[in-house]
Amino acid sequence: MKKYIGIFILLLGGIGQLQAQKSDSLRVRPILKIIPTTLIDFDNSFTMGFELPIKGSPVAFQVEMGYGKGAWNVWQNQRNTFPNQETWRARMQVRYYFMQKNYRGPYVAVDYFYKQNNLRRWESIGQQCTNGQCAFFEQRSVALGRFVNALNLKFGWQLPASQKVVVDVFAGIGIRDLNIRYIDGTVNENILDNRNTILLFRNNRIGSYGPYPSVSLGFSVGYLL
Repeated sequence: MKKYIGIFILLLGGIGQLQAQKSDSLRVRPILKIIPTTLIDFDNSFTMGFELPIKGSPVAFQVEMGYGKGAWNVWQNQRNTFPNQETWRARMQVRYYFMQKNYRGPYVAVDYFYKQNNLRRWESIGQQCTNGQCAFFEQRSVALGRFVNALNLKFGWQLPASQKVVVDVFAGIGIRDLNIRYIDGTVNENILDNRNTILLFRNNRIGSYGPYPSVSLGFSVGYLL
């Protein structure tokens, strides 16, 4: 995670140098946003964002926070399989507007993304284990944590829907990694898990995976404060 934060800070500093290049008509009014597309994500959440432009600059900062439960999931299979899953997500973003006019027009952005899934499931836990060999296994409910860190490059367009409302459409590519571990003190080596997975990013087996490519696509609706 530290390497992604470091890269993000370097990119943030580089884009910050562009602040003196333009001083157009951008009014410094923050925007409160909701991101509906995270509601239909497999790891669903209700997510809100806050965009703050920098006065006299084409640069703006945006932060997002979201929370969701598996019981709210619109996908029936996910809702039935992981009803007790909790999802937390956060994003820090810096964006550069090519047309510095009241938060409107095309922009490029870099962001750091963090997501955590917490869920409980039944596992075969080794008992009386020595040097990796266990006398027997018993079924026990354990708490699993899935941790995603990502760095993304995005292109978007913020459009006015009314005098106070804007719609932000974006798409991006990036890299992410995935770390899966037990978060309730269970010893990972004592787990007997013979399940396979087809999709790496939906993997629930203990271990670290990536980095690997990622794609993002969505939109948000904002209100000028």
